[in-house]
Amino acid sequence: MDDFFKFEVRNGLNFAIVADGTFRLGQPGTVEDLIGNGYGTGADYLVVPRACLDAEFCRLRNGMLGEVTQKLINYGLSVVFLGDFSAEIAGSNAFRDYVREANKGRRLLFLASLDDVPPARVR
Repeated sequence: MDDFFKFEVRNGLNFAIVADGTFRLGQPGTVEDLIGNGYGTGADYLVVPRACLDAEFCRLRNGMLGEVTQKLINYGLSVVFLGDFSAEIAGSNAFRDYVREANKGRRLLFLASLDDVPPARVR
């Protein structure tokens, strides 16, 4: 898909931002679509906007988030989930802890803005 991503450079990092308005990560086959489209782009991070996440994505009990992130990391891809996750964080101690631990690393980040990615976090 030529229009799957839009590309942006900030703080010396290359971002491939999902631009396909119909894409919903968490639905069957979508993590494979993200990997297939993102692999080989040369992006430091694949960026999945909040609007591109399935409604159940942030509910840890269903296993969707864990399965998706494990596949992305297994393929050596770094990902930013971009947007306001404050409601989900406030509503779930487990999700809050997941986000806090993820943001300590460099491969999986939950951020409100791409400007929040420290240059040292690049893979």
